[in-house]
Amino acid sequence: MPGLHIGFSGIDGAGKSTQTALLVKWLREGGENAIRYEETRNFVQEVTDLMGMRHRLNSGREYLGEGLYMVSMSFEILRHRMLSISPYVAQGMVIVSSRTFFDWLAGAMARGCPPKELAIATEIVLLGGLPDLTIWLDVSADVALDRLKNRGFDTADIGYLRRYRDAFSHLFTNYPHVRVNGDGEIETVGLEIQHVVGRLLAERRA
Repeated sequence: MPGLHIGFSGIDGAGKSTQTALLVKWLREGGENAIRYEETRNFVQEVTDLMGMRHRLNSGREYLGEGLYMVSMSFEILRHRMLSISPYVAQGMVIVSSRTFFDWLAGAMARGCPPKELAIATEIVLLGGLPDLTIWLDVSADVALDRLKNRGFDTADIGYLRRYRDAFSHLFTNYPHVRVNGDGEIETVGLEIQHVVGRLLAERRA
């Protein structure tokens, strides 16, 4: 039987990496062949950042502009899905990723990516298919900001976090997902996620 791709989405400070690790631990304890997946290298980002540095700019995004940057990034996102996630799912493994393409698209929307380029990027990333389960860790911008500051990110922007959250709300009107309120304590949120995933696993075994 094919495995599963479970992906977390949410604004910065939502707790995606934390909940990914907790879920994988819980799945393994239950006998599932679960793997945590986080992107460690991003070729497009590295190259465009290098180009930006050569032009004395702060980033590759600034060098290309939001629209072209997002279209370029969409090919990298698709490559990660096709080469680093899908083959393991086909072997029956449960892959839990701390980010999905929804995070990239929502971030681009929040930064004002032009609609034409956003539509092209969306079409490209969808070639890899949707996760079997997308968990939207929805946190308020104020809670996320406090968490980011506690982690030492003093440059976090409350305005951007609010736009980012609004972008997720807009995106998820069109795609299947499960919304989990991420404002609570780590353990409480984790138990709700376990309930959601446990129900999905039971349905697949039935």
